[in-house]
Amino acid sequence: MGASKRPNFLIIVADDLGFSDIRPYGSEIDTPVLDRLSKDGIRMTNFHTAQACSPTRSMLFSGTDNHIAGLGQMAEAAQMKKRLTGEEPAYVGKPGYEGYLNWKVAALPEILSDAGYLTIMSGKWHLGMTPDVSPSARGFQKSFGFLPGCGNHFNYEPQFDHNEDTMLLTSDGFWMENDKRIDRKKDLPKDFYSTNFFTDKLIDFLVNRTEAEKQQPFFSYLAYTAPHWPMQAPQEVIEKYREFMLAIALLPLCPRFLSDYLVGGKYDNGPDRLRLDRLEQLKRLGLVPSDIEAAPPVGFESHVAWNDLTDHERAISARKMEVYAAMVDLIDQNIGRVVDLLEASGELENTFILFMSDNGAEGSTLEAAPLLSSFKTLGELITAYYDNSLENIGKHDSYVWYGSRWACAATAPSRGFKVWSTEGGIRCPCLVRFPPLQASSNAISHTFTTVMDILPSILQLAQVQHPGTSFRGRNVVVPRGKSWVDHLSSPSTHPTVHEEENHIHGWELFGNRAIRMGSWKAVLLARQGGDSWELYNVEEDPAEQHDLAKSQPNILEALLIHWATKVKCDETAPCTACVRRGAKCSLKAPTRSVRNIRVLSSRNSVQANPASHLRCIAPSPIDVLAAEDRELLGHWHRVAFRATVHQRGYETLWQYEVTHLAFEHPVILNFVLAISSFEQAHTAHYSRTDVQSHRRRRDLCAARGFQYYYAAVGLMRKTVAVANKKNGAVCHLASVLMMISSYAEGSLKEMIRDQNEPSSMLSDFLVTCRLTRGVRAIADAFGVIWPNRTERILFVTKVDAPAHGPLDPLLEMLETVTFLQQEYNVTVRRVCETALNLMKWLVRKAQTSEWWPAHRASLQWAALVSDEFIQLLEAREPAALVLLSYGCFLADDNSVDTFILTGWKEGVCTEIRDLVGPKWAWAVPS
Repeated sequence: MGASKRPNFLIIVADDLGFSDIRPYGSEIDTPVLDRLSKDGIRMTNFHTAQACSPTRSMLFSGTDNHIAGLGQMAEAAQMKKRLTGEEPAYVGKPGYEGYLNWKVAALPEILSDAGYLTIMSGKWHLGMTPDVSPSARGFQKSFGFLPGCGNHFNYEPQFDHNEDTMLLTSDGFWMENDKRIDRKKDLPKDFYSTNFFTDKLIDFLVNRTEAEKQQPFFSYLAYTAPHWPMQAPQEVIEKYREFMLAIALLPLCPRFLSDYLVGGKYDNGPDRLRLDRLEQLKRLGLVPSDIEAAPPVGFESHVAWNDLTDHERAISARKMEVYAAMVDLIDQNIGRVVDLLEASGELENTFILFMSDNGAEGSTLEAAPLLSSFKTLGELITAYYDNSLENIGKHDSYVWYGSRWACAATAPSRGFKVWSTEGGIRCPCLVRFPPLQASSNAISHTFTTVMDILPSILQLAQVQHPGTSFRGRNVVVPRGKSWVDHLSSPSTHPTVHEEENHIHGWELFGNRAIRMGSWKAVLLARQGGDSWELYNVEEDPAEQHDLAKSQPNILEALLIHWATKVKCDETAPCTACVRRGAKCSLKAPTRSVRNIRVLSSRNSVQANPASHLRCIAPSPIDVLAAEDRELLGHWHRVAFRATVHQRGYETLWQYEVTHLAFEHPVILNFVLAISSFEQAHTAHYSRTDVQSHRRRRDLCAARGFQYYYAAVGLMRKTVAVANKKNGAVCHLASVLMMISSYAEGSLKEMIRDQNEPSSMLSDFLVTCRLTRGVRAIADAFGVIWPNRTERILFVTKVDAPAHGPLDPLLEMLETVTFLQQEYNVTVRRVCETALNLMKWLVRKAQTSEWWPAHRASLQWAALVSDEFIQLLEAREPAALVLLSYGCFLADDNSVDTFILTGWKEGVCTEIRDLVGPKWAWAVPS
């Protein structure tokens, strides 16, 4: 291929598009252009990205890992955490965490521009928010760039009050054409819609090339912000999915679609039916095995069945999906406009076209995202400024997302969605059309590939060498990706891109991690509350349903050795978790293969070495601690978020920053050591108590826990006595740890109690209730749960309670409570009825919580119930005791994945039955 025949490139990236959201991958959404491209091209079923937007884009343009290219963490995450905590995260300023595409990489458009290509882009950038790191600064000669990660697709942004924390709702100052900022209010057309306009600009760049530019090959990048939330689309396209619309191409292949969609909108049967239909199509198309075991839905709405919703709730949910489908439909229409242009200009057959999504479908529930303004949550702010009524959803002044259930329909058969390190978050659609590579029509590749491979593939086709380790006078890294060219052009001769058995790839974002070698993949879902690595054979179990960590410990340990392998700083950048603790680690593979690694004993393994682990994270020397205390402090990191997590996404405040405070405040240290001791005692108790060594370990850990706990309680008195605004945050943290320790201490006392001794669980529980109220009182006094953090678990959200939610069965049970009718003391009955009404109200409010909603309501009830009611409890008034058995145990032990509540409900309820006698015992829940 001579220089004049070098191919053009058109790279198209959709934002948050699910695996099966386009027709070539089994969708019912009308995408005929992509369908045509796939018939002439190659569909990839094992293509992997990062877990979210900007990290993927950094890998696309650098050919290397996002932790090297500058997006080890999304820039928005650092900004948000600083707003919430008052401090920047520890990783800010570290190499690989610049928050933009850094200068350690040679960007693909830079390389191609130097090699004689005309480089143009239109759409979402998300790799830097200032002109010096904008598209024009990184190699694009012509560009129209939207710099942030998302925005209103109609360019509608209300005039927020100056003091509002508007999070991702504003984009003023973040639009650029070439090297100039533009004013979105003046320079964008009145009929602006993101997908249409980004396509207009790319077409404009192509049409208006000079004669000299037309002689150059071009590299074009079209990056849509759709179908990322907010879900918005022109009404005429939404109508296509609101009314009966049968996918003609699917009818002869899948007759069941006919009966599904004869009546009403296209998605009136809900996400679960959509998931099954798409799975059937994926199997029929040969994109997944016919016998694949699909993952069940996950996320906040995973336990809410479609039939449990009201008609109105189903209509709202279906409408959101209709709008989403319209957004995808419009992407296809606009790709068609570009394809038509290339065909008319005679350039189509020499243009390499790649279409991909940047990560799995978005399934997060964002209503509860905290803000620091007059609105406490993002949901409250949206309610104040937008109209999300059924008839308005999809319009410019609506602002919605579709939730986890629809996302899981799009990522099936994989598990999870965007941000998860399971396949649902990182396995994405990718199709390529380039006639010179075409081996056969409707080609499918099942080989493992990554977004890092795109850069070396394009360079090989463009006949351009990567600059190596030096570029434009600066040192750069060499790409990690591998070219697809040989595999795509001759799959029988080159069946793989990466060495299938020994290739090693890692992922990490927001604490969620994965490392893969060959068919083996280890996963840690810290953000979802996971505290241990899982192990899967993803070739045999692509949905990651059968955890083999216990049956294949040697393989897991070998993978974790790869994860923890240390390399020189100039060879790589560390993962977020390691930056937080000051360690140097890498996702880079060691030179030995998994077969040649000598599997270490658990005593010597990386995972079981708390002393060296702590040496990386502690702010001061730890040699002053006894060996067993160092072990306990290391153990804290493995159980912290299970024992104390109070807000999704902020586990590290407990895991790492509590440890730092422990060295400065003995009261914190003693509570941490107590909780860790109690947890180890619980573990030993439930291991095998009939074995003497387990009993001995349980009793030893319990004794140490009691020692630390009582020492901490004494220190707590001194801490409270000198509490002031300066140390209010530490005082409040100590009160939270004291409450948790009290739960754990009382539970353990019951476990080791001699059967001849009377139980004291009820008395202990009332003390813990008092402590819970103390936590709330201290928070009220100082306005903190953490420095500069106002979001508090014991405080009730101001968001309106939804009509229905996951706690509906609990509400129905509380509505049927009748035992207070047999209380004839007017005062007692009044106090108890008030407490019961408070309980119901808190349960309704907790419906919006992702954090164990029923248990949250219980904690809030203990903190807010009246002093009169507490006095009735302490006086052992039967009606109040029976009501306590409901209010403080709204979450079953099984639904709360933490050791601190184990056994409380059964023990306290047993005592209450004995105290109240037969007249009341019938009402105590079992």
